[in-house]
Amino acid sequence: MRVFRASVPVSVSAGFSLIEMLVVLAILSVVAGIAAISVQQVKNGKSPYGYARDIADSMTALRFRAMNTGLIQTSEIDVEGKAISYTEPRLRVLLPKTWVLSITTGRDLAEVETVPNITFLPDGTSSGAEIALTNPAGEAAYVRVNWLTGLAEYSHHAF
Repeated sequence: MRVFRASVPVSVSAGFSLIEMLVVLAILSVVAGIAAISVQQVKNGKSPYGYARDIADSMTALRFRAMNTGLIQTSEIDVEGKAISYTEPRLRVLLPKTWVLSITTGRDLAEVETVPNITFLPDGTSSGAEIALTNPAGEAAYVRVNWLTGLAEYSHHAF
């Protein structure tokens, strides 16, 4: 009986060495660490446009609530505290303290000392306002609540 052997020589260095595996694991851990930091920055650092969208969405929800309940709904803008509060607590929007928040209601520009508000009436109208948000990097976004229609819109540019 004849035994045939494979003609392919078996290499002594087949596979990965322990050092090679450790180097790959070190590279993967560095990449994972960088990715985790980036995700956290994206999660914590919202742009002015993102905050403007949140404010406009909350104003729209408040308008619909006024129309559906038949009751006047009010939002208060605390310029000094960088907060926009609504009759519905879950709609509250807090801005970072380093940002600039200014609001124009009617014809008065309120920056300090007063707590301006925006009122939504059951017929869909509102008292109207324009809100400007600016972060320390100089990026800005704007929210406008139309007094006649009560509709809220947001933009990268002033209205």
